[in-house]
Amino acid sequence: MGKLKISLASARVNAGLTQARASELCHMDVQKLARVEKSENPKLTIGEVLKLCEIYGVNIDDLDY
Repeated sequence: MGKLKISLASARVNAGLTQARASELCHMDVQKLARVEKSENPKLTIGEVLKLCEIYGVNIDDLDY
């Protein structure tokens, strides 16, 4: 059985972070993060994804992105 994948929004919530705090920590505009979480603008660099993973305490392989 495969691992359950989690969304960026779920990973952020599980880390106890608001969108505002998460965007501040990764130096990203809060509106961009909100659009990414809603899949309205899923264009992130690999560096941005890795930084979010670090902040959220998840492995990139665990994300459903």
